[in-house]
Amino acid sequence: MEDPISDVTPYEIPEQDNLLIEGEDILQITGMSIDYSVNGTFPKSMEICRAEKINLTNRSPVKHGCDTGGVSSGSAQFVKRGDKMIFAAMNVAEHGHLPPGSGFDEEMNYNTSTPVTGRFLAAIRAAMKP
Repeated sequence: MEDPISDVTPYEIPEQDNLLIEGEDILQITGMSIDYSVNGTFPKSMEICRAEKINLTNRSPVKHGCDTGGVSSGSAQFVKRGDKMIFAAMNVAEHGHLPPGSGFDEEMNYNTSTPVTGRFLAAIRAAMKP
């Protein structure tokens, strides 16, 4: 993402690092998840879930309760600020020993996200320059 991307209208991005607030609702937009199918197809989905734990470790900076599954990595997660939805994190991994929809459990059933901060945010800003 070193060069600008032409003909793209980006989502709102953070003006500052780490917009996520522990316990706050987030909106996740998923392009596909292997454990959500309708008549044999895997449709896009939207879900309101929660940023459960934040800034735990470098390997798991955000634990969330979104009902993600395989192939959903890269799903965009947004927070609402005023009348805007702002891109705040990206789903990166699933860690669950319970069936989808079982809810959040900090030890046994959670998913992780990378917040839009630091070098990640800088790379997005660089890609948006004209």
